[in-house]
Amino acid sequence: MDAVPTHAQLGSGLRGVSASATRFGDENRWRAAPGSATEEYWRGAAATQDPLQFTLAEADVHAVLLVRSALAHADVVGRAISQRRAFLPHSVGRIVVELGLRAQYLMDGEATPLERAERRLDDLMYAISEKERQRSVFARKAKLNDVDVADNAEVLARVRERVVALGFTISKTKSGGLRVSEKGRPGTGTLAEKYLSGEFAGVGEFLVRGHAANIHGMETALIDATIDQFDPLTGINMPDPTLGDSPIVALALMGVPLTLANAFRSVGARFEWPALGKAWEAWDRKHETLLHLWATTVDALPDDVPPTVMGLFGGITQDLA
Repeated sequence: MDAVPTHAQLGSGLRGVSASATRFGDENRWRAAPGSATEEYWRGAAATQDPLQFTLAEADVHAVLLVRSALAHADVVGRAISQRRAFLPHSVGRIVVELGLRAQYLMDGEATPLERAERRLDDLMYAISEKERQRSVFARKAKLNDVDVADNAEVLARVRERVVALGFTISKTKSGGLRVSEKGRPGTGTLAEKYLSGEFAGVGEFLVRGHAANIHGMETALIDATIDQFDPLTGINMPDPTLGDSPIVALALMGVPLTLANAFRSVGARFEWPALGKAWEAWDRKHETLLHLWATTVDALPDDVPPTVMGLFGGITQDLA
């Protein structure tokens, strides 16, 4: 029987992917390749301020920032796994997953230009709504008049012009925010189902909820990152932080390598970066090796582990094969 990959191997592999992807992105200046379709509409956006081209260019720029942030956070996750530090891999890994999912959603090659523009406008509506909530809460708590705190009317007016020019309308969400699409900006769980689950419904949202639960409290998942230490003086178990065995960690953090790879590939495809050179070869080799390593680690789980009997095992490992 082959040895189960260790925490050090998982962490080193993840950091290697983060570093090689960053080098390849830097080599391409994180911009569309000369002569690519993306570069053409970037030039058009700058020259004519065409609402569609401008919004698509804005979506690309936003997605690049999301991916670069995901890569930086993934390096932290890798270090934490290698050092067997509790809590950090799950909480920081959750950030990697959300950043990667949102970048992929904006760069989605299967979405039409108008759909991609709508997604970017939904992001803008969400940001404006959050800023307005921030403003109104501050004004209320500080006992100020609304007029004494700068609002977002000017920004909203500029975005509204684009919304109208593209044939969309602005509506309110159930929570009182603003949206352009029928359902508004999707939640992280929805994106995880779309891009991580494939034909195995529930896998994506299961992974995302596992990440989030470490933040929300002991009874949900925080206790899973500890081992009991019995105190004979008081008769109380005082949990000590510890990172689980590598197969458990690999299962819980499955979304990290998957979303990182998918999001970075989405950028490369959108920008038509050439699959050439040492930087690309390093990225291609390291990310394929990491996905195989992660799947091998998950495969080491016994068949009676709860996620396995829930039907998630086959879906996750098949997606990585």
